Amino acid sequence: MIWDKPHSLSLEITRLSGTGIVRENKGLFWFLSFGLGILGALLFIIPNVITLGPPGIKNNGIFLNSVTNRGFLG
Repeated sequence: MIWDKPHSLSLEITRLSGTGIVRENKGLFWFLSFGLGILGALLFIIPNVITLGPPGIKNNGIFLNSVTNRGFLG
């Protein structure tokens, strides 16, 4: 409850906040808040996981190549 004069600014702001697009579309704004946040985080994290691969020295498959494993061409 706001105990103020009937024409005060705080009373008008409180009265207007009770209605509006956010109150009418709670699910949409919930998705926009959390869904887009999660999607943005995944778009930031997943490319690094795919391009960098597992941690450690990056000699993946180097000994299976005949050029580098003393094969015919090596």
